[in-house]
Amino acid sequence: IARAAPLAPDGIPAGPPSTMSRFSAWAECKASKEVFEQLGKEEESSSLPELVPYLIDKGELQSQSSCLRFRLTPRPEDKDCRRKGAAFGSVVRGHPTPDGEWLKVGDRYLPMRVGGSAVLLRVWWDRPEFAALKNEAEEEEDLFKEEVERWRSVQSPATSRSLAAGAGAQWEVAADRVFVRAAPSLQARISGTRGRGQVLEVFDWDSTRCWRRTICTHPLTEGWVLLDHPDLGALLRPKDYPFSVRPLEPMCMAAREGSVEDMRGFLASEADAGGRQCAAEVCGVDGKEPLCVAAVHGHVDCCLLLLEVGAR
Repeated sequence: IARAAPLAPDGIPAGPPSTMSRFSAWAECKASKEVFEQLGKEEESSSLPELVPYLIDKGELQSQSSCLRFRLTPRPEDKDCRRKGAAFGSVVRGHPTPDGEWLKVGDRYLPMRVGGSAVLLRVWWDRPEFAALKNEAEEEEDLFKEEVERWRSVQSPATSRSLAAGAGAQWEVAADRVFVRAAPSLQARISGTRGRGQVLEVFDWDSTRCWRRTICTHPLTEGWVLLDHPDLGALLRPKDYPFSVRPLEPMCMAAREGSVEDMRGFLASEADAGGRQCAAEVCGVDGKEPLCVAAVHGHVDCCLLLLEVGAR
């Protein structure tokens, strides 16, 4: 007995469902499932606590290993040998377990302690209360880098005389401490220090006649020392010479040391003969002129040079 085809709501007999209608129903169902899955993931992610940063440190452990192995489960013996470990010194982010013994990183675990030694340290600078301090530290680091670049840009002038040991003059530190710098500038890099009473062998002068070149022996390198500080006063004075608070006259010091090269340089900086004569007749702190100083110390070449420019 043939059965009558079911009637549709409009009274027309309903036939078997078409392929297109079955596909549309399947696509609609799949789209609805994906929407629900996405909503579930968003709800799950919003309910999870924020990832906590930890520094992997072996300072307490004193291990020779370069990394900390992940665990498949929160058990020390269940190491994940297929996955690369977390390098010591790096920062990882994860969720601490309720017992505080493990850090869950993705689907793996890292122990908080190994053999009783802490290997995971909470990164303090990543916490909100230290955000301002972190930014300030980064700004200070940037300023320091700029300062270092500025120091490196200060170049030392070329030497005008021999820097061999014994060719210079003996000067003594008159302040508690002086800095030896890579160039004649307070912004230049510091390459050494010397304390009160230590003797330095100094050579030529800089263009301002406020600095003198010297040689550092540990390590062996040349540098510059300031003779008088604008705020601190006398820093360096000739050895076995009466101490003077006032800055010393470079021309008289060159005459005392018998440095014809320095004297020629000082005279060459004067524009005319009158200026050179004035430079040759300048008085030192003891009231003596360069010609007298050179004669007392027996520096004939210096005396002849001074006489050539009109010194009397």
